[in-house]
Order: sequence, then C-alpha cells, then structure tokens
Amino acid sequence: MELPHYYNEEDECVFLPYRWEVCHYCDGSGGSSAYLGAFTPDELWEQGEEFVEDYLGGRYDRDCPECGGRTTVPVVDEDHCDPAALAAYNRQQELEWEFRAAQEAERRAGC
Repeated sequence: MELPHYYNEEDECVFLPYRWEVCHYCDGSGGSSAYLGAFTPDELWEQGEEFVEDYLGGRYDRDCPECGGRTTVPVVDEDHCDPAALAAYNRQQELEWEFRAAQEAERRAGC
C-alpha cells in the first residue's frame, strides 16, 4: 500500500497529506475470498455444509489485495493539500489510469 505521492519536475517523490479511510474493496474486513469467484446460493450449498460454514466464517479469506489486511487505506486529504501539488498528483493519476487502460486494451487485443 502506497502513500499518496507524485513525482515533480526534478523526479523527486513528493508525498501529499493524507488521512485513513475504510478500505472500499473489503469494506473494512481486512480479508477477502474474492479470488474464489462468486457463488450463487445453490452453487454454494452444492459444496456441502462444512464448506459453507468455513466460507461464511472467513476460513478461505486472504488479506485484502487493496489494504493488505489493515482494513484502512490512505487517501489524499485535499483540504490540507497545496493546490499546485494536488493538481500535479491528479494529473499523474490520470496519466497512470490512461496507461493502464491502454495496457488492458492491448491485452484484450492479444498484443
């Protein structure tokens, strides 16, 4: 889990003020069994009662891939950010998103 930061013109890492918020991926549980995929109720019960109890009890949970089991994630505290730093951070986030979207499009195209 990375703290909010961007790289300035001199390629220096600049950290932004942040606060901790409940992880949106695991809703603060710190764990997830999402790697197993989704089950309909019928599919779940087809696995047997012991599996259902273990599954619902968190036996198959792994640390959340987003928060690493911490239950919270750092988010930029925009109220305490320098406006120029926040603009630079937001632009870098946009570029990163565009880059990842292009990679995903290439992957789907078989490149």
